[in-house]
Amino acid sequence: MNEIYTEWGRFCLRYRQVTETSEFSSAPVDLPQFDGATEFRMAANFSGGKLMIGTLYFVPYYEIDPLPITFHCDKAIASLREGYCLLVPVAVDTDWSEAVWPKSMAELDGYIANTTGYPRLVEDWIMRRRRELNKLLMVVLVKDNICYGYLLGSPRDGVFTDTRVISVFFDRVEEFSFENRMLIELELSVQHLQTLIRHARQLQPSSGYVKEDQRLRYALDELASALGKGVSRSRLT
Repeated sequence: MNEIYTEWGRFCLRYRQVTETSEFSSAPVDLPQFDGATEFRMAANFSGGKLMIGTLYFVPYYEIDPLPITFHCDKAIASLREGYCLLVPVAVDTDWSEAVWPKSMAELDGYIANTTGYPRLVEDWIMRRRRELNKLLMVVLVKDNICYGYLLGSPRDGVFTDTRVISVFFDRVEEFSFENRMLIELELSVQHLQTLIRHARQLQPSSGYVKEDQRLRYALDELASALGKGVSRSRLT
């Protein structure tokens, strides 16, 4: 599956006429429960400049105002913007290759219509949501638990087929959840912590549960980040 996602990443860059290169590996994915094409609230950002590497969170509808909560959770993702995502499953036996990857709204609309059997699904969804200012709109196709994203522009003069589509790849896709954080001050050896982080990454222990393994990776990232900040502060004093 990584080979397909690598081709998808290259396709995205070629379509946007970007000459930069990047490493493409399928993002860790933790999808909410859904059956057929389904709308979700989302919070997303894009990093890497022209590479537009996407981070996507599905936001539960009971979270009235998710972004202030997000700010308190992790300042590293404070650039998240709210919006709506249409999640569309692609059947395993459906062709999904560069030969059929949509490059325009007409092609995206046609592909989803053929996949779902609902000709006006995307058009009706976009025209209903386009009036909400400063809200991102994305269509994400899911096949074999891998996500392929399309960021949508606004319909020009209200013409649906003139809506701009930008294909994007992700490095993180998951449900957003509030987590209490605490500040812990420790005096530890930098060398010991660096060794711990390095060996934990190399061994890549697996618990057999996707969420647990993801939390371990994020914990190691947070520990490495905190270590780097601590070393920088100590050099300044």
